[in-house]
Amino acid sequence: MVRRTLILGLIAGGLLLAGIGVQGWFDRNAARDVVFDFMEALKQGNRKSAMAHLGPKLRAESEQRAKKAKPGPANKAIAHAEIWAPVPGVQYRVYDVQMDVYRSLVTILVQKNGFVVKPEFTLHRSSGTRWKITQIDGLEVDPRWHDLQQVRARSQGQRLAEALKGRPGVIVERDSLDDKKVGSSD
Repeated sequence: MVRRTLILGLIAGGLLLAGIGVQGWFDRNAARDVVFDFMEALKQGNRKSAMAHLGPKLRAESEQRAKKAKPGPANKAIAHAEIWAPVPGVQYRVYDVQMDVYRSLVTILVQKNGFVVKPEFTLHRSSGTRWKITQIDGLEVDPRWHDLQQVRARSQGQRLAEALKGRPGVIVERDSLDDKKVGSSD
């Protein structure tokens, strides 16, 4: 009798632990799916769907930033419509998921044109509610992109210097270690 009770207790305990493990798996996938849905909405330029995945505070901050972004020559901010333009060619995958009962951290790798960003999404939920994105960190631009922009700017400057070289009244100075002057000053 004691043996039978012990076996039934072990089976019940095992089922309970398995149930908890399965629930954790579902929670992990639910948090990951919210981030995937958000990324897919951004990729397609679907503002309404993207905003639906944000928590109230982050949604309000995003709306405020979008209102401040006004196009124009004096302001380099991006127009509201451009912020939500579709972004084809973006690929993303889960890098890491960490979670506890009411908070989850989902890190993904986002790639486009060989450049990589690794944002970390913080998600929260209240008892019985869906996960909502409350914070996004790690949105730093891939340093290789900055390097590429510098190379392009330098190349553009060199082409301009060559085009102006030899024109009357034009002095072209190259920024280099030896500060050579190219062109004429006639």
